[in-house]
Amino acid sequence: GGAPLDLSIAHFFNGIGLPLLEGYGMTETCAPSMVNPTTGYRIGTVGLPVKGVSVAIADDGELCIKSPAVCKGYHNNPELTKQQIVNGWLHTGDFGSLDDDGFVRITGRKKDLIITAGGKNLSPNALEASLMSSPIISQAVVIGDRKPFVSAIIALDLSEVNTWLSARGACPVRSLKEASHNGIVRAEVERAVSKANELVSRAESIRKFEIVPDEFTQANGLITPSLKARRQVVVERYNDLIEHIIYAPRKR
Repeated sequence: GGAPLDLSIAHFFNGIGLPLLEGYGMTETCAPSMVNPTTGYRIGTVGLPVKGVSVAIADDGELCIKSPAVCKGYHNNPELTKQQIVNGWLHTGDFGSLDDDGFVRITGRKKDLIITAGGKNLSPNALEASLMSSPIISQAVVIGDRKPFVSAIIALDLSEVNTWLSARGACPVRSLKEASHNGIVRAEVERAVSKANELVSRAESIRKFEIVPDEFTQANGLITPSLKARRQVVVERYNDLIEHIIYAPRKR
């Protein structure tokens, strides 16, 4: 748990008659709050609220849950309790949406929200998930907080890159650094960026990207045990690249 199911995987298993039914719950809800029904399920959603659960979307897009199963509060932390549970409504920290039939879709994490210099609010999760649907991209971190435009840091999987190149009759690369400069590889990353940008408006689209010659691992602190990129750690690690290459001041 903890991460959304990739749509291509969901459609694959659905196509062979083994539907994977997503749901949603938190430690604070003590049990699943939403579950997809076995009939009439909707791929890409976490299903319908279970009996006794009420769901609402706050003005800022945050998913809120109310039910008898929601915890009373956080142990010895009244301030966090006051912040997260308001009039019985648990503020989940996730952005979500409700369709006309009551199915809930998770659209991003509130703490990951990017606010550009132009005041545009953007949740990077959908862009990152789309980028990582490319077979050669292992991690993607979309950035742009207080910046003039949105960009992305891309990490590759060397083994997958060479498998992908071989399938196209191209010569393998010996390192991630070599892969980051390979024209065929860069063209695939550009394709992935263009595909991701179809999901958002022009103001939210990725304008620039940089492929880093490094593997993201738990050992170097760039990903969590659940294989999610540590956004702030990545930003700090590649600060020079971000400030002096991606967002280099224009020469006058």
